[in-house]
Amino acid sequence: MGYIDRPSVSNRDLAIEMRKQFPGIVFDQRQLRNCRHRLRKKANQGYIAFPATMKLLDDAGVHYTVKWSASDDRKPEALFWTTDWSRKQWAMYQWVQLYDNTYKTNNKGLALFQVVGLNHMGMAFSCGFGLINNERKEGFD
Repeated sequence: MGYIDRPSVSNRDLAIEMRKQFPGIVFDQRQLRNCRHRLRKKANQGYIAFPATMKLLDDAGVHYTVKWSASDDRKPEALFWTTDWSRKQWAMYQWVQLYDNTYKTNNKGLALFQVVGLNHMGMAFSCGFGLINNERKEGFD
């Protein structure tokens, strides 16, 4: 039953699988949702989602920048991160860049943004990643 800690598995799918494996168990969707919430909270050491992400990046030594909302300084509008290796590659091979954005957003309305470059052998490498709230110039800035 390793699915309970995977956010990509819906509560409905998890409930179906649990009822197959444990036919005598009685629970409702609310209990399952609350159980998963407690497990996520424990895994995040009490942090809510965005501060937990920032802590994870800090612990891994990953360079990141947060753009906070002008109207609410507690609301993130964008997050951009890159590794030391990616920054070196980006500095060496900066003439070709591809900016790609997903259209599906997370629960905060932020879409995944990726910067890809080409090295001297024509191979692609990731320069940086981000979560942005729009595809206008200010979102990318």
